[in-house]
Order: sequence, then C-alpha cells, then structure tokens
Amino acid sequence: FFDYLDDENGQDVQHMFNLLLQNGDSHRMEVYLQSKAGKATPCLLNPNLLKDLSGEVLGILVFIVDLTERKQMEDDLKKAMQAEKRFIATMSHEIRTPLTSILGFVDLLRDSQMAESQKELVQNISVSSHHLLSLINSILDVSKVEAGQLELTQEEINIEEVLSECGIIISNRVKNDVRL
Repeated sequence: FFDYLDDENGQDVQHMFNLLLQNGDSHRMEVYLQSKAGKATPCLLNPNLLKDLSGEVLGILVFIVDLTERKQMEDDLKKAMQAEKRFIATMSHEIRTPLTSILGFVDLLRDSQMAESQKELVQNISVSSHHLLSLINSILDVSKVEAGQLELTQEEINIEEVLSECGIIISNRVKNDVRL
C-alpha cells in the first residue's frame, strides 16, 4: 500500500494509522495514489480498525474511494464560475455604456423647450434609466460579493424621493385608469 504513496503522503498516512492504533481516532484523508505506470489518482482513504469477535485489533482496513470524477467536476465548476463572472462583467459593461449615453441625452432633452407632457415623459425615461443602471450595478455587486471584493458604504437617502421614483416606474407598467 505504501509503495503507491509519495514520501510526504506516506508519512501522513503512517501518522494517521498510528493515531488510529493508539486511540482509535479514525480520520479520512485525501491522497494521490501512484500507479505502476506513474499516473497519480486522487483518492479518499477511510481507515478503520479491523477487530476479531473479542475486540482484539487484527489490523487496519482501509476503504479507498477514487475521487477522479469528483475532482474533474470541481475543476469544471470552477471554470464555469470564472466564465460566469467574466460574462457578467462583460455584459454589464456592454449594457452600461449605451445606457450612460441615454442618460446623457435625457439630460440634454431636459434642457430643451418642450410641452409639460413631454417633460413628464423625459422624467420617466430618466428615472427608469437610472433604475436600470442601478440594477446593472447590483449585478456587478453580486459578482463582487462572490469574489469577496464588495465594499459596503452607508449613506443617507431621501425615502420620499425613492418612493416617488418607484411610483413612476410602476405607473409606467399599469393601465391608465389605475391611480397610485
């Protein structure tokens, strides 16, 4: 058995076996077993004391589980998560760039001459665009949370303004005969 372990793993497994024989502490351990051809296979060792009917220790019985598939799935999952983070960052940037232009044009429209009903429409576009930008920023924040890079800040808000903006966004979605 020890012939299939490298020196470091062999010492760790020997120490684990000694603890098991001394005080019955059984611990699982991940190691790489080397085949005769030199291929390293990730395995989980689960040693147990082998006893006779009287309780006398006869030896150590080790269950070995091949972890190759699990390790491959873990690697695939890591790659998929990295791809997802890159996708979110790229898409957020690609959406944010034209949205910033829209917000700039809305500001220019606000400064122009227009009827009161048009000003209200421009205000609705502005509020909805800012809301969309906030959602995009929130998506980026989620990816920052996953990467452990999010910094929280505390700031005051005007709750009446927030509720008013919510009302504008919602009113654009409901029928004309419903009043908020």
